[in-house]
Amino acid sequence: MQKAIGFFCAAAALGFLAPVSAEDDASPDEAPATVKAAAMAAVPGGELTELSIDEDDGVKVYEFDAVTADGDAVEIDVLEDGTVEEIEQEIALADVPPGVLAKLEETAPGFQAEEIERSSRPGGVEIYEFEGEHDGQEAELEIDADGQLLIFELSAD
Repeated sequence: MQKAIGFFCAAAALGFLAPVSAEDDASPDEAPATVKAAAMAAVPGGELTELSIDEDDGVKVYEFDAVTADGDAVEIDVLEDGTVEEIEQEIALADVPPGVLAKLEETAPGFQAEEIERSSRPGGVEIYEFEGEHDGQEAELEIDADGQLLIFELSAD
């Protein structure tokens, strides 16, 4: 834990991280009405179960955990003005499109996925986020639905 804190402090000092405040946990009912309505609209017939409030570059981000009407767990990030910034859902490797899998294998052959999320963003943008291990290092990749590599980060720990 101390290594992680030291890394984040060093990264922040070097300007690699945007200013972010600590997350605050709250009940979904504590969110402003427009924010809660936007989150509910993202999961018609679903239920908001938890809420964390974060701040990113001076803007509050309401991060809801929710369950869809089909029983799937999702996270919905809503900005202060009610704009849905992102909807994330954990998925299985079998649910990743072939073009995305091809780019993953090309970029990080032998990658061992620990977590895969499909991220839906405004404008119909779909991003696949992978966390796992590559060549003995922790790795994080983001690949869009068209197979374009967006992020590939390796860390020693």
